Amino acid sequence: CFFSFPIVLLFGGLGGSTPEVQIYRAARISLDFGRASSLAVLETALALLFVVLYAALESRLSVPLKGMGAPLPRKRLEKAEIAAGVLFIAFLLVFFLGPLLSIAANAFVERRGHLGEVRLGLANFLRLARSGSLGSAFRATLVLGLGTALVSAVSGFSLAVLLRGSRFPGLSRAIPMMPLAVSGTVLALGWSTLVARGAPLLIILAQTASAYPFVYRAVGASLSRVGPELLD
Repeated sequence: CFFSFPIVLLFGGLGGSTPEVQIYRAARISLDFGRASSLAVLETALALLFVVLYAALESRLSVPLKGMGAPLPRKRLEKAEIAAGVLFIAFLLVFFLGPLLSIAANAFVERRGHLGEVRLGLANFLRLARSGSLGSAFRATLVLGLGTALVSAVSGFSLAVLLRGSRFPGLSRAIPMMPLAVSGTVLALGWSTLVARGAPLLIILAQTASAYPFVYRAVGASLSRVGPELLD
C-alpha cells in the first residue's frame, strides 16, 4: 500500500498523489531525473526503515505454533459474525467486482465519434485482433512471467535453506526482505539510468529481485516445521 501506483495514477486526482506516482511523472513526463531520484531515495529509505522495524518486532514477538494441522472445532456462527460476513461480501461486490464488471461491459460498447451513436458489438475486439499486438503482448507476458517464477522459485528456496537456523535471526529475517522496501517504479528508474533499453533476461532478473522474497517467506515457513535430519 505504501507503493500505491496504478490505482492512484489512473484513478486518483491530479491534485494529490503518492511518491510512486510523483517519481513516474518526474521521470517520464517532466524528464526531471534529479527530482525523480531524490524522491526515490527518500521513499526507499522510509520503506527500509519499516522493513527493519517489522523484522525486529517479528523476531521479538514470534512464538512457535503448536498443533499445526489439527482440525478446528466447529461452532455456530453468531449473528454479528454473519452480519460481518455479509458486509465483507458486499464490500467485495462493490469495490472489486464492480470495476471489473464495468470494464467488461464497456468492452462491448461501440461509439461512433465522441458524442455519436452508442451500441453493443464486437468491434473493439475485432480492431484489437487486427492490430497484431495482442499475440506479441501475451507471448512476452508468458516468457517474462514464467521466467520470473522459475528464477524466483530457485533463488527463494535456496536462500530459505541457506538461512535456516541462522545464529542471527533478526538479520536473516530482515536482509532477504529488503527488496520489498524498493518499489518496482524505483527499480525501473534505476535500471533506466544504467541501461538504455531493457532486454527480456534483464527484465526477468529485475522482477525476480522483487518476487523472490515471497517465495523465501513461504518456503521458510514450511522448512521451520521440517526436522533438520530430513532437510539434510
